Amino acid sequence: MATIEVPYNRAVIDSAQPGDVFCLTDGIRDRLRLVGLRGTTKQPIRLTGNGTNIRTDAWAGIDISNCQHLIVEGIEISAAGNVGLVGRQMSEYVELRNLDIHHAGQAGIRFHTFVRDASADWIQHDVWIHHCQVHNCQTEAMYLGHASTQNEPTCPIHGLTVEHCHVERCGYGGIQIRGSTGVLVRRNTILDSGLTVDKSHAGGGMIVGPEIEGVWSYNDVAGCERAIHLLNWIGPVEMHHNLFTRNGLAGPKREQPSVRGMGNGTLELYHNTIVLGGAGEAVRIPDGRGEIFDNVLADPGAVNAPGFVVHHNATSETIAEMQFSDPEAGDWTLLPGSPAIGTASDGEDCGAFHQDGDQPGPEPEPEPELPEPEPVEGKRLRALIQVLDKNGNVAETFTIEGEWERLGQ
Repeated sequence: MATIEVPYNRAVIDSAQPGDVFCLTDGIRDRLRLVGLRGTTKQPIRLTGNGTNIRTDAWAGIDISNCQHLIVEGIEISAAGNVGLVGRQMSEYVELRNLDIHHAGQAGIRFHTFVRDASADWIQHDVWIHHCQVHNCQTEAMYLGHASTQNEPTCPIHGLTVEHCHVERCGYGGIQIRGSTGVLVRRNTILDSGLTVDKSHAGGGMIVGPEIEGVWSYNDVAGCERAIHLLNWIGPVEMHHNLFTRNGLAGPKREQPSVRGMGNGTLELYHNTIVLGGAGEAVRIPDGRGEIFDNVLADPGAVNAPGFVVHHNATSETIAEMQFSDPEAGDWTLLPGSPAIGTASDGEDCGAFHQDGDQPGPEPEPEPELPEPEPVEGKRLRALIQVLDKNGNVAETFTIEGEWERLGQ
């Protein structure tokens, strides 16, 4: 385990021991490749930049190939010719944190493996992306996982988490996830993305599918072509406590519903606040099945989802009717007189927010119940004491006894 300085002109890191830390030197550098690095669960390999800027017109700023148990952190990547950071060739058990990626020629982060051999069971495991900023990229901010296309077999990511990231002004869309299971997408902010996509592509703040399973929760998506585009998603997929506002108002496919589904799948859509869409419907999912309930759906409030059970949603055709606290200031919490107060299926408020303005989060893990300590007053203690000589041999043995007594309160 060592700390190793990486000078600006080093282009490849292909040898490391578990626990090694690679520190990029200050200044602007070109593309960096990480090849075949193998950390362990307890001793991952780290690449840290301390704010170093990788500015390159090469295919990728950082290229992670066939690596395991790796952490990449604290690096700015700008002006990459294609992708800011790419993870490929079965890279897994990877954590990306505190990255600032912008002005990439295509995607900000791309993490997937193209598979040519259909005879093997290809799965990537455990990719965690958090506290990253991705902005001003030509296509997606993030393109994660890979589903089968053009008769290629699927190579899913099992255990994919994206959380606490900020995405803004990315052309085709915000976070696109395909061919993955055990997905958690939570507490991300996605703004003004998916607005320059051509009409042959699916744009949106979050693009889901195909061949997907997971949970999307506590995200804020605003100003995108759509908030959600479900694309042959399969499922099951849950979406809850998300805030979707001002979506479907701009872009080449304007007048889109906030949530749109294409193809077939299973979805539960509940306790979301969906406001200010660009079409006559908040939700349009012609196929698929599932349940849509306990949502706030306003301006417009219609749902077009014939295969779904739809109930206990608070709907309105205008923002004023729903009585939000201060929509012009972006405060979509509910005033006491709102028709969404206390009308959910469980008697709580519909939508993503409670009446007190707090967006509910996951329930905290309960503290373990420890047994009460057994009182020791009055009990006798017997201890065996051994004295060793300078060679480590036992020179003397004796026993002491006494009674426990509590001293001072």
